[in-house]
Amino acid sequence: MTNLYAITIISFLIFLSFSFYEKKILQKKNNHQIPNLKSKFNPLFYYVILLLYVLFTQGQYLNYETIDWDTNSYLVSSQDVLRGNLPYENQWESKQTLFYYIYAILILISNGNLIIFKLLNDFLLYLLSIILFLIVKVLTNDQLKSFLASILFLTLMSQPWSSTEFSEIYSLIFISLGFYIIISRKLNKQKLFFIGVLISFATLVNVGSALFVFPFLFSKKITSNLKNFIYFCFGGIVPHLLFFIIYFSRNLIDIYWSTLFVIPNAYRGEQMNFVREFINFLRSLNDYNQFLYLIFIFLLSSLFADFLTSRKLTSKINMLKNTYLQFLFISILFYYLASHGYYHHLIFFIFFLPLLIKNISGKISTMILILLISISSGTILFSKGNLSFTNISNLNLIYENYPLNKLAKEIDSKFDDDYEILAFDSLLILYYLDKPNFSYIVHPTNHNEEFITDNLRKLNLITKDEPERLVNLEPDVIMCSNNSIIQCEIYDYKKNYYELDSLVYRQDPLLQFYDNQTFQFRVFLKES
Repeated sequence: MTNLYAITIISFLIFLSFSFYEKKILQKKNNHQIPNLKSKFNPLFYYVILLLYVLFTQGQYLNYETIDWDTNSYLVSSQDVLRGNLPYENQWESKQTLFYYIYAILILISNGNLIIFKLLNDFLLYLLSIILFLIVKVLTNDQLKSFLASILFLTLMSQPWSSTEFSEIYSLIFISLGFYIIISRKLNKQKLFFIGVLISFATLVNVGSALFVFPFLFSKKITSNLKNFIYFCFGGIVPHLLFFIIYFSRNLIDIYWSTLFVIPNAYRGEQMNFVREFINFLRSLNDYNQFLYLIFIFLLSSLFADFLTSRKLTSKINMLKNTYLQFLFISILFYYLASHGYYHHLIFFIFFLPLLIKNISGKISTMILILLISISSGTILFSKGNLSFTNISNLNLIYENYPLNKLAKEIDSKFDDDYEILAFDSLLILYYLDKPNFSYIVHPTNHNEEFITDNLRKLNLITKDEPERLVNLEPDVIMCSNNSIIQCEIYDYKKNYYELDSLVYRQDPLLQFYDNQTFQFRVFLKES
């Protein structure tokens, strides 16, 4: 950690000194000598490169059956939507309603194939990179900077933790589209209404996205005119109103309200040490790719140099009022308020950070930026590209050999009729077999979260000792692990159960299917 501090301080001072000097020189010349490649390449060229880059950075993880087990819970909950149930009606997960419908659509398109589902999410990441390209193009009128920003974003998203299946990705699509529209086009009432709808959609995917309404409200295009403000607000209200009516008509308004507002607010109250967790993120970024970390320092130093070289206080204040900086500050605030220190809460920050490329001025600074991004992306492609190519070339083979996929087939072969599964681990089994969890709470660890269980008990949706009650109902299959919320030696207190030999599915010494070497699970079947 001491080395990281030293690297950070020294690099920041060097970059700051250089940026400050160059910006002062450019101020005197009154000319930002920035190379512009917009006349040399068609945008389609950059779009193709970005698509290939997504495939060769995200493809390295296709052999992992599970990157983050939260996504398995989302898959199970979304499958239940496809059975005709509303979110939270039969299976409870903590995300907002629209998120599960998006998942459900992707499941339908992929026909339930997990590999195809992952590739579809990678394509959504690609769409985000295109939107970022367009945003930077409007801000700078420079295709080179636009391309660099998109490559930087995708490189940051190539880290092992950054699954493309997180809710932040979906929410970002709506927020970034709204951002692009408001900075690039003359607004009319239809567009204002549409921007409001987009922001509403974002909150119906991830409720914390409501924070990003503030940069829109700070925009004079919206707040300077009462009619504009009304159209924007009306667009934001309509989607929420429709879901409110739907849940009210199904007598589910209590669980809808609790999941949308009450539980997220309680979740936010469990604060982690924000500074410490952010430093841990920076350390992991440096461990992943030192050049990426240097880019982070370089962009911040350039922003700080801009602030220092602004001659008047009003200029400094106006700089901080820039919309793209507001989005960046809000993304940091989102990470703070989301608490818990999970890295995927930084996806918003990772998306808006490349917008600081707008502040890079001068030929030498631009060349340094190109060099750093080229080295960081090049080293990742060099180290991971071959694995990505191998995975993409063997999609069917990988899918058929996913351990839990094979285990699901073995479990299914043990039953002639319908059967029930209680899963306190390895929820992908439920997805492969297209079955709901026997537990109303889908994600196992949520049974340990008092702010969740207390609210659900108040609504009479679960009991005080819910896990034990579920086991006592004796479902046909119980899946657990030594880390489960129940005692996993099921046959010790349930004599009519036997353990399936699943050792072969739990062993992965080469880490071909699990990114966690300690991964384990056990399967118990009820005696027929």
